[in-house]
This record gives sequence, structure tokens and C-alpha cells, in this order.
Amino acid sequence: MKGFIKNTLRTHLLSENYTNNKFIFSKSPNGEIITLYSNDQMVGDIELAYSDTTMEILQLDVLDKYRGSGYAKLLMNKAINHATKKGLNSVILEPEPMDTKGIDKAGLYSFYSKFGFVDTNDGKMELQLNKQLNENGENLSCLDKFGKELFGNQFGGQEKNTRLEDEYAKLINQFGDSEFGVGINSKLVDAIYNLKKCASVYPEVLIPDAEIVYRGSYLPLSFFMKNGLKISKEGIDYTYTPRTPIQSWTSDEKIAEQFTGAIDINIDKLSKEFIKHHLKGLKAEDNFFLNILPKKEYASTPIPVVYVAKSNQNDFIFKHKYFNILTGENEDEVIRVSSNPIEVKLKVNPSMVDMYTKKFINAYNDIIEYGLDNGEPYKPNINEGIVKSELVNIDDDDLYDSLDNQANTLRTTSEISFGSADPFEILYDDETGRLVGATWIETSGAFSPHMIIDPEYRKIGLSQKLIDGVVEKYKKMKQLRGDNYTFMLNVVNNSLANTMEKHYGFKKVSEDPHGNITMTL
Repeated sequence: MKGFIKNTLRTHLLSENYTNNKFIFSKSPNGEIITLYSNDQMVGDIELAYSDTTMEILQLDVLDKYRGSGYAKLLMNKAINHATKKGLNSVILEPEPMDTKGIDKAGLYSFYSKFGFVDTNDGKMELQLNKQLNENGENLSCLDKFGKELFGNQFGGQEKNTRLEDEYAKLINQFGDSEFGVGINSKLVDAIYNLKKCASVYPEVLIPDAEIVYRGSYLPLSFFMKNGLKISKEGIDYTYTPRTPIQSWTSDEKIAEQFTGAIDINIDKLSKEFIKHHLKGLKAEDNFFLNILPKKEYASTPIPVVYVAKSNQNDFIFKHKYFNILTGENEDEVIRVSSNPIEVKLKVNPSMVDMYTKKFINAYNDIIEYGLDNGEPYKPNINEGIVKSELVNIDDDDLYDSLDNQANTLRTTSEISFGSADPFEILYDDETGRLVGATWIETSGAFSPHMIIDPEYRKIGLSQKLIDGVVEKYKKMKQLRGDNYTFMLNVVNNSLANTMEKHYGFKKVSEDPHGNITMTL
């Protein structure tokens, strides 16, 4: 497989955003390109060419920052399945390192051999598709990898584990003893995705039987405040968007509650303050909610919550009794194999709410529901204490390093992806040093800014502070580079586009079918 695809099609695809995880098929000069998007961002593609009975893989490419996360395997499996559906006999490829930072040829041979490719002794490798199914229509890929029995060693079967089963069993066991989050082992992700493909071959083990599943977590008090949501042990409707490609859930609500943690002492203190406030005969709106609640000491307090969702065979894998055996834990876990949003009931963990906190939560919910005496809903000023600064102007070295690292984390975990760009302005809490938003600017060609606000701090007017900064920066650079130096901005919703048009004089240049709008000043 030789070279990169350097044409207008690739450039166009890189600019596209799509929702959730999906594959997009498009024509290429040689045949066809399958492009993989995850959480709105392009992560890689694979270029294919065809003869009467054969598909050739010309190019497999995963963007640098996504390598090592299993996306190459997803693209390969998609291409092989695509060839099978087209009724082709074989798939061929010529292993070539993708770039100087990629794996060597020996590593590539090892990688492709895992899909069943064999060396043809002419510098190429070939996969015979007519060997993928046996006479009973069973998936030989699954049977070759795992045998007739899945995890026979662990489940007391008659068949010993294959080498791959032993590897997967070890990864799952280690997962049971480790913290589960954004730093999850990519090899474990690969293992779970591969097992999910074989769910129909091993339904007794891999198809879940739990109808309702639970996940323990926490959300800051500010989340409820900003969104005007009640804190409810009965549950409120909520769309949960995971930050990892797989997540641990449980079929036992009591177990999920154990993973929420306890309400921080700050909220207990706040509840007692609230009670004393009332004992003095003061109304809730008299200085308490308006002056005490928005303080960072309380607004950042974690509220323990449980997400409640309906299970389904498309997203979830494992009967919990088998996963318990593999992990050595009794947490009745099932695994969700998707990073797509899921509709849940959001419940406060009732076991973590003491009598003082219950009284506070009830009072807080009354304020949210009925508002203050003037009929206006309570809207705390939680952006008080937020400082805006150019990153280069931060004199404190420790603070600079911390904000720079936080900016990199915010960029990598956000739904926005862009190329080479330098951090420009940042917003941070001057009391805690927490980064809440930042801008990055690309200055080659056109002036192109990118802006990301921490999800906890959205919809409270912080975006305008950053927009003001980039507009002012552009005006200064235009004076130096001349009138032909253009400002190009990509936005993802009409609301922001209207704001840019109304308050800053931006004009729409184009809008694609997916709602991505290009504007200029």
C-alpha cells in the first residue's frame, strides 16, 4: 500500500463533521474510500480498488493522535465485511509502513495476519474470503480465534482456551482491578469490540440478559444550577454522553450506588448554613442563594448520581454472571460497547443524602421550580472569578504549565478536532486554577480560530469573552498582513452563527448538509 491520498476529496473529508461513530463510503479515482468518524471527528480511512473477484486495499491511514486506539482494526474489519457482502473471493494488499513513525514491515505482516492474511511470496498478502464461513454458516473468524467454547478454562468447559482467549481473559481480569476512565487500555477496547462481533456465535456468554442497567458517577452542583435541573432521587430525563469507547455498567442498582462516592462535606456545611439562615427568619432569596450558593466552594461540590438505562443487544455485551467470573469481582457488570449518547434517568444516590442535605436539596428544588419572589427563576452568577488571559502572559511558571496541560486535555477530549494551532487566550478560575475554556488560532493562509468551553461552564456567557479576544487579535494581524488577510470561522449550529452575524458582522460563506457553517468577517 503506497503513499497517502492527497487530493481534493481527502481535503473535503477532513473538513466534514459527522455525529457519533460511523463509516462513510465515497468514490475515489481508484475505486472507493471508507472513512471512519468517531464522535464527530474523522479518525482514519481505507482506500479500496476492485477487480472481478478481488478487492485490493491500497491505503490504510489513521490520524496520528488516534493511533493505538483500535481504529485501524475497525477499518480493516469494515473493508473485509464489505468485500464479503459484495461476493468477492479474496482481499489482497501490499504491506508498506504508513510513515516514518509507523510500525515496520514485520509489524505490519503481524497485524494483517491477525485478520487471516497470508504471505503470497511476491511482496503481497492475501485473504481468501470463501474460508470465512463454514458449511453451517458459522463465522470461522470467531471459531478460529476462540474455538467452540468461549473461555472454557474460566467457565469449566471441555475445551482449553486459545492463546487469544488467554490474552483477553487477562485483560478483562486486569480491568476488574483498575480504574476505569478515559485512560482505559486500548488493548482491552480492541478485545471487547472483537468479542462483540462474535456475540451471535457465543450468545449464552455474550448476549446480556439484564433489561435495566445502572452506572454510578457524580456531577458538580453547578451542573444542576446552570441547567435549572432539580436534584431528584426519583430521576430526571437526561442524555448521557460517555467519554470512553466502552463503559462499565451493572445490573444491580445498589452496586452502582457504591461507585458514586459520598457528598462532599461542603454541601453538608452548606445545608447547615441554610437551616441556620431559616432559623433566623430570613427568606431563601435574602443573600443565601444569590450570594452563598454560587461560590466555587459549593458550586463545584460533587453530587453522587446513578444513570439508569435500558439494556439492548446492539450496545451491551456479557451476561453479568460470566463477567463476574472473568474479573474475579461480584459487581454484576455488563459492558456498553459504544460512545454514542444514551437516554437515561439521572438519579441522586439516596443512600448518600443525610437529613441536612435532604432539607437543602428540597429548598434548592423549590427555588428551581418556583423561582424567587419576583417570579424569575434562579440563575446563579457562577462565572464570577473567571479570569481571561493570553496564555503567554501567565507569569507564574507552575500555573502556566498547569493551564497549558489542561488546554491540551480539553482539546483531546472535546468533540472538536483541528490541525496545527497554537493556544491563544484561556479562561480560568483564579481561585482554583482550573481551566474552563480556551481558544487556538491557525494563522497560515486565513486567520482561523477554534474555541472550546468546558461542558460544565457552557451557556453562561463565557464564549463571548473568547470571541471578543480572537476578533481583536484578527484586527491587529490584518493591519500587518493587509486587507486580503481573511478571517474564516467554522461553527456547528445556527444559534452561534446568528450571534456571530448579529454582534460581530460575520457573513455565511457555505453550509453543508450536516449543519457545519463556514463564515468570514
